[in-house]
Amino acid sequence: MLEWLESTPIAVWVQSSLWGYPLTLSMHAIGMAIVVGLTAVIALRLLGYPQGVPVSGLKSLTPALLFGLGLNALTGVFLFMADASRLFFNAPFQIKILMIIIGCVLVWRLDVTVLRPAAISAGAGTEFILPPSVKFTALSAIFIWWFSVVLSGRLIGYIGI
Repeated sequence: MLEWLESTPIAVWVQSSLWGYPLTLSMHAIGMAIVVGLTAVIALRLLGYPQGVPVSGLKSLTPALLFGLGLNALTGVFLFMADASRLFFNAPFQIKILMIIIGCVLVWRLDVTVLRPAAISAGAGTEFILPPSVKFTALSAIFIWWFSVVLSGRLIGYIGI
């Protein structure tokens, strides 16, 4: 199965064309910058920095965050297909995938428990009070995306099976 993935037209393009790997990896880096950057913006505001920015306005960042996540998923699949036999058994890759899942759950939780209710409250003209657990979730999201996903992603090329 893994060898078959590596022989698909997309995988062969990424592996062997002049622009396949550099373009795919560059798009992957841009997607990661969007996801990690916007997660940090949202999480830092929920941690209290900067105080002048209304929490309700953060909901408008969701489409860009989803775009970055989609770009990352698509390019990540292409990169995986090009080297599936090695990556499937690579410990940093496995950790990265696990951390991406945890990171997505944390961002979804922030959206459901804070961003959506804050936007609804602002639309209704009422005050939104942050739930007590939001700071822990925000700090966890920063840690997962910045340290776990980015670091494990960088280690994929340096740590073998």
